[in-house]
Amino acid sequence: MTASTEATSNQQKFSILMLVIATIALAGACFLTNPSKFSQAHLDDNSMLKHFVSTFGLAGATGEGSAFPTLRPIEIRGLCFHVGAAALMLVLGAQLIARKDRPRLTIDDLYDLKRQFSGPYVYWALLLFISVVSSYSSDAGRDISLGGSLLRMLTFGWWLPLAIALRPKDAKRLSVVMTLIITLMTLFGIWYFYGRPDPRNRLWYPVGNELWFGACILPGIFIAAGGILAGLQRREKSEENAGQRIDLIIMGLIALIVCAFGLWLTKSRSAAAGLFAGGCFSLILLAPKKRRALVLLGAILIALAVVQLKVLPMLKHSAMGDRAHSVRSRLNHEWPYAITLWTQKVVGGHGEGGYTMLAGRFAREDQLSDPNAIAIDERVWVAEAHNEYLNLLSDVGLAGTIGFVGALIATLFWAVRYVDNRRDEPNEGVNRCLVIGLAGALVAVAFEEGASVGLRHPGLPPLFYTCWACLWAMVRDQRPLPAPPGDAKDYEERRLGSSTVRLGGAVAVIAGIGLGFVGIQDWRASRDQYEAGVSLRDGNFEKAIALADSSGNQLLDPMRRLVSRELALEARVQELIRRVRLAMNAKTPPTDEDLQFARQATIEAAALNKTAPRFLQVSKWQWQLALALRDAHWMRNEQAEAREYQQAYLESLNQCRIDEPFIIDYLFRLWGEVSEPIPQARFDWLRLWLRRNQIGEDPRFGLMLQQLATQVPGFKPVLEGAVAVAIQDAETDVESWKDPFAPETLRIAAAIANASGDSKRAIDYADTAAKMYASAGGRLFYGESAALLEEVNDMFVADPTADPKPALEILVRASQILNGPMPQTGDDALKVPLPREFGQARLGILLAAGREDEAKKQLEALMTDAMGPIETQLAFAYARIANQFVGHPKSAPLVAKWAARAEALDPKVLESTFAKLRLALSRGNDDAALAAAQHIIEAAPNRQEVFDALLQAEMEKPESGIWKVLRETHKDFPPSPLSAASQPAASALGVPDVSEMPKEKTESATHESGGPSEPRP
Repeated sequence: MTASTEATSNQQKFSILMLVIATIALAGACFLTNPSKFSQAHLDDNSMLKHFVSTFGLAGATGEGSAFPTLRPIEIRGLCFHVGAAALMLVLGAQLIARKDRPRLTIDDLYDLKRQFSGPYVYWALLLFISVVSSYSSDAGRDISLGGSLLRMLTFGWWLPLAIALRPKDAKRLSVVMTLIITLMTLFGIWYFYGRPDPRNRLWYPVGNELWFGACILPGIFIAAGGILAGLQRREKSEENAGQRIDLIIMGLIALIVCAFGLWLTKSRSAAAGLFAGGCFSLILLAPKKRRALVLLGAILIALAVVQLKVLPMLKHSAMGDRAHSVRSRLNHEWPYAITLWTQKVVGGHGEGGYTMLAGRFAREDQLSDPNAIAIDERVWVAEAHNEYLNLLSDVGLAGTIGFVGALIATLFWAVRYVDNRRDEPNEGVNRCLVIGLAGALVAVAFEEGASVGLRHPGLPPLFYTCWACLWAMVRDQRPLPAPPGDAKDYEERRLGSSTVRLGGAVAVIAGIGLGFVGIQDWRASRDQYEAGVSLRDGNFEKAIALADSSGNQLLDPMRRLVSRELALEARVQELIRRVRLAMNAKTPPTDEDLQFARQATIEAAALNKTAPRFLQVSKWQWQLALALRDAHWMRNEQAEAREYQQAYLESLNQCRIDEPFIIDYLFRLWGEVSEPIPQARFDWLRLWLRRNQIGEDPRFGLMLQQLATQVPGFKPVLEGAVAVAIQDAETDVESWKDPFAPETLRIAAAIANASGDSKRAIDYADTAAKMYASAGGRLFYGESAALLEEVNDMFVADPTADPKPALEILVRASQILNGPMPQTGDDALKVPLPREFGQARLGILLAAGREDEAKKQLEALMTDAMGPIETQLAFAYARIANQFVGHPKSAPLVAKWAARAEALDPKVLESTFAKLRLALSRGNDDAALAAAQHIIEAAPNRQEVFDALLQAEMEKPESGIWKVLRETHKDFPPSPLSAASQPAASALGVPDVSEMPKEKTESATHESGGPSEPRP
């Protein structure tokens, strides 16, 4: 065997080995999941689908979840990718070490910049260099950013071996295998889609997110189309396979149909944009050179028309039902954040993960202007810009972005040259068509990532970089080796020696070992992160701290590492709370060791807040930490320190309310903790909460509003002044509003007017608020829907027997704003049951109008299997409206009628008897009231709940004599609530005393923006 033959044989063996490794890793990255628990639908399933889901989910011994669960059940895909990258680098190193011939390169050739910049390698080197340098120089999160740099190197470790060592023949094979895997994955997802229907009605399993699934499908579509074109090519008669390849055509058609159908089911607009871009690029490659400019111009005009007619209107006039919130989130918020961060560090960026760490603080400020597009809600963080290129600009700056984009463009440039050079060669038709398919796929995913984040999550990266590497492997020979300059003998002497190649092989082996180590460490850290969460829920805080600290130092993905560090902070705070409670129970002061532990937690909280300002629930753990430290110092009789931490507690609690203005828990707690009335501040707190909530959504809001309106001095002029401004703002454009929360002012004024019996004014205020929201466009659509619902409730309170049609029309409109358009229109839409709170309002209106049959259909739409017989639920509905109007003297006959109907439907529904009790009290009929109360107490399954309700009735009519009789008859009847009138406001409102440690247990946030990120098998 000659040296040349031996080298070719070695290349073939190593190339085939790479093909096998890539195939295995791709299959694992496309199919495997590792959920902590399977869904109930899965556990109840008896079809073949359950067997496949369990198998690919790596089911544990109990079958209830994976044997290797992680916080995100898709981390196993990352492990497949990372181990595959390490294995490919090892094979590349082994191939270079085993190589005996000398490369046709000299040192001078390496300094030929024109040649180097014509290929993708130097751009990749630039990207990796900038990634490391910018991450190392990151201001606050160096270790977090360097983890992102290692992820970037793992990506390169996958791409490089396939790109430079895979033979063109094996590149074609790997492309076909990848298309087969994508097709099977799509079939599996379609099977799941129809086997277990999802309320979102979008294809997402097993990838875990419909956007990423759509991106994963794109390469399959284009390579399948390339295969069809290749099958249609006619070959010379001298060839072994003369004529057309029917097998390629049939297989390509099957893959194309399956993948196209799957893409349609994802309903991914970013994938649709990628499909259009890839298709246009493929057409440009197929078109003659003279007509390419015309194709490109047509594509640009179509794209501009779609943006103008479809995308831009969503920024102003679309609601949740149109999925416009995601468009607004990108164009109005996430993309400008990335640009802002980039302008701060133009050349090198903030380091890998810079956007993840720094953009969230902008979202905290903007969530009030567009709450449904950008609200944080503790569990969602702006971790990516939903645009890979803007993300790159903010993370690695202009230099790093040039590296990534330059490598792509260089590859596509040589793909175009390849297609053009082989246009007139019949024997190269198959390869040319496959190159067109691969190039189209590369462009499609590259464009799709302009509005998505798939490349930063497990699943898509191996598919994208395999497509890229296979394309380069097929076209790299178009880039000729440098011609020997001058004397051939001199050139031969200056060629690099085989030892240089072996040295490169040794470097590749070392790199492969290193990449394998960090990839496995990342997997182990993911497992530790999950176990830390389990230990935290089980109350084993010290174990949770150790595991969370470990994963927070070893995870590679910046967001995942930040989540682990927040998990560690939560565990530290909970452990401190446990220690302080134990000291309280033992009546012994906390030890110096406890305070040292608390100081360490304080340091960790400050460090995390510096690295990622206002990250997820950090402000929550900070006020709980300050509260625990305050009590600890009080117990140690260190009053100065206790007062200091009391102030820190209030400041942190207020910061938590600012960070999470739509979560009433923090607002309610702060409301009771602040001793000064501050009417304007309290008024503003309520208005901010209303921007994304409804007035009747939480009873605590009603308590706070009632106290503000009746007990806080100075509130009346504040409200009157705000209403006057709001009325003026209602006549102007939204951009000219003097008060950005004018609609919320009118909604609060409407609630107060309604409570005082002025229903007409309440309706006018609510209607004006709804119109103001509508004029603000899609970003405040939730407020418009809420205001309309409140207007309907005000109309119902004003006259429950009025013609229901106007109220029903408004309800339909409110529901459509939030849930999307209905197929019915006009009067037909008024007959359709509505969901959730809209259906509840509709139910009461129909019952009051005497349309019980329609009300029953509405109730059936609202009911679940666990709610019991429909007659019982109908009785509850009648009793509910009876109790709602029992305080209205003019509605007394209606209340009696509704209560009687409820009792007739189900006598066990005590709410109807409670309505009779309140009606009797309002009429001064103590005998009837006492009989009703005695019946309620004797029939009640839970006396405590009944006593609570009776105490509320006593607050309405304390002068009645039945309360003394009840306390004499029932010794366990609680004392009068009027005795609590002298209690502090916080206690009266039910807010925990400041010395009480928080008992709530909040799960650590695990999701980023962009929709669901986990498969839920």
